Amino acid sequence: SDMLALMTGTSKSDKRIKMLSYKCFKSWKEYLKERKMKKRLAKIANLNFINLLKCKAFLQWNNFHRQFQQNNQKEKHERALKREINIVSAQYEKEIQILREKLEEANGIVEKETVA
Repeated sequence: SDMLALMTGTSKSDKRIKMLSYKCFKSWKEYLKERKMKKRLAKIANLNFINLLKCKAFLQWNNFHRQFQQNNQKEKHERALKREINIVSAQYEKEIQILREKLEEANGIVEKETVA
């Protein structure tokens, strides 16, 4: 019976040792996962910080460049609009000149008929 008690005691202690080693392994694995996650989060935070610095550093330049581009586009649009207005006004000016000439001819014909 002493032998049986000794065997059951050792089997219980073996179970405890196995359970303890399993818990240690599991907690070690969780620690590694947590450490890996912390490294990932630190890397992401560092990238976010770098991007934030880039944004702050280049924000003024970006605003200036955007304003410059908008002004440039506005000037191009205004020049194209003036060019179009000049083309249209030149066409109408020709038509008006032709109509004036025809009016003068018609007035000349009417004056000849009234004189004669």
